[in-house]
Amino acid sequence: MLTHLSVRDLAIVDSLSVEFGPGLTVLTGETGAGKSILIDALSLTLGARSNAQMVRQGQSRAEVTALYDISTIAGVAQKLAALELNSADDDLHLRRTLSADGRSRAYINGQLVPVQMLKEVGAALVDIHGQHEHQSLTDGTVQRQLLDAYAGHTQLVDETGAAYDTLQARQEEYDALVGGAGDHEARQALLEYQVDELRELAPTAGEFEDCRQELAYLSRAVEQREDAGHALTALEDNDDVQRALALVSALVDKTPGHPLIPCRELLETAVIHVDEATTALRAFTEQELPDPERLAVLNERMEQLQNTARKHRTAPEALPDILLTLERELDGLMSASNRLGQLQDELAQAHTNYQEAAHKLSASRCHAAAALGEAISAHMQELGMPSGRCEVAITTVDDRIRRHGHDRVELKVAINPGASMQALARVASGGELSRVSLAVQVVLAGVSAVPTLIFDEVDVGVGGRVAEIVGKQLRTVAASRQVLCVTHLAQVACQGNGHLRVAKRTDGERVQTVLEQLDAKARIAEVARMLGGVEITKRTLAHAREMLKAGAR
Repeated sequence: MLTHLSVRDLAIVDSLSVEFGPGLTVLTGETGAGKSILIDALSLTLGARSNAQMVRQGQSRAEVTALYDISTIAGVAQKLAALELNSADDDLHLRRTLSADGRSRAYINGQLVPVQMLKEVGAALVDIHGQHEHQSLTDGTVQRQLLDAYAGHTQLVDETGAAYDTLQARQEEYDALVGGAGDHEARQALLEYQVDELRELAPTAGEFEDCRQELAYLSRAVEQREDAGHALTALEDNDDVQRALALVSALVDKTPGHPLIPCRELLETAVIHVDEATTALRAFTEQELPDPERLAVLNERMEQLQNTARKHRTAPEALPDILLTLERELDGLMSASNRLGQLQDELAQAHTNYQEAAHKLSASRCHAAAALGEAISAHMQELGMPSGRCEVAITTVDDRIRRHGHDRVELKVAINPGASMQALARVASGGELSRVSLAVQVVLAGVSAVPTLIFDEVDVGVGGRVAEIVGKQLRTVAASRQVLCVTHLAQVACQGNGHLRVAKRTDGERVQTVLEQLDAKARIAEVARMLGGVEITKRTLAHAREMLKAGAR
């Protein structure tokens, strides 16, 4: 519920702050004192339109802050948490600032947000009944929800919504399959060709690298055999070392102690090494050459892998993964073809389930609509509209597929004798509209989810006994929800659990609106003023005292 409102530099308000409690709070004051400014201020925190003229003359900025206790408001805390706007406690702060240059900013729990978000959050907090933008009772969706709440349709609405969700899911899947059927056939044919080609190729993980390494090894083996053969030929064709050894030996043998004796020993060692090298080279060249057919197989396999990889614009190493991916896609398309037939049956069943749920809900709505219309009519007549009638009109279109069913619900009223029923939104008088709203809220007092209701001009055009009934019905609604009411009538004001008085004051230069929270003594004086008369007499005060006493019972 609303617990606090502060306003600064808005219109003729300099600065004011007010606390609100549960039950019925009445706002009174002389005509023109600025009672509507408080409603306008609160509306700003709920996302109402703003303009630069709303800023107090001579000031650069206006600011309005509303504080709510949301501990008992279902869904609001979860919504704020989803938007990452929740606070550490059960308080919700809504703030709106207006600049003299026309700019406006909105805040939720201190965080800057779009104004639209204020509207979304505010819709669950406050409902304003009167000539204001936030009045929701004229909205068809709200009217349907009120009927469902009155009739206790929670389960039926949930069942219809679930059937609708299932139907939509099946329809979307079916449309996707049917819409892409031609493309699927072409894609499937291509995939079948590609998969067959890759399966025939049968690439394995790491195969291309293994082939490359083996081919490189075998190619090197052939090259090494050829090089060894050239080396062997060179050694076999060259006898220079042997001739040098023979010549040196002849010199050394003729002359004992010849200085070339060490040279002969070196040449003898060289001859031995050359013989050993020749033997090793001959043995290496006599080894079996790599199989030419194996080389051809490797070259052909690598060429196949490379050519296929180019078709798929990938590396040869990726072909096994490509095959797996294409096989999965092909399986999916083949399954989709089978799924289409199955889906037709599921879609038909989902449509049947939705129609059954929607018709059941529609029948229950039609039954409840008559009772709701009668109940609202009775309260309208009590509220100073003796010829007032309300009808809850339901238009049912079987082929209208909506989450909430087939029905369009509309509240229609007739205020004057002989008047035809017309949409609630077309009721001309703001006071009559407010009283119709009050009648609806009295009927729905125990089922509506909005915790705070504000009634503006609810008592316009009534007085006496009807005014007293208006006050009592407001008090009835306030037993289950917080109600704020702007009123000019003492009979309504004396029913309040709390009482605020709005007054206009001036210092000779500037006019400003002030707000007072009235105690018991001040309430008597205010109710006496509202009873009328140039001079407030003891009799008037006694009458006011008696009315307040009766209202408190």
